[in-house]
Amino acid sequence: MRDASLVMSEDLGMVGARGVAGTLSMVGLTPSGQAEMLRLQQVGLARFATFVADWEPAEVRSLTALLRELERSKADSAAQTRRPAGRRWALREPTRTD
Repeated sequence: MRDASLVMSEDLGMVGARGVAGTLSMVGLTPSGQAEMLRLQQVGLARFATFVADWEPAEVRSLTALLRELERSKADSAAQTRRPAGRRWALREPTRTD
């Protein structure tokens, strides 16, 4: 079953999804989806510029460095807590049934 937001995005022509027999194997942005993503990025950058308009360039660089470090820390933490992919049942200890 496809996620409601995916179906809505397909209906709006923002993404194309392909699958076989009810499975989803690939999702990608359509040209209109790419244009919308670019538009939203520009809106976000313009808004960010208003937030830091009165800041010194060194302050903006410091914020950028700290945000990048935060993203790295989040990714490292997620990688450490992520379960291994694949056959989880094969990792379990066998149980005795007698």
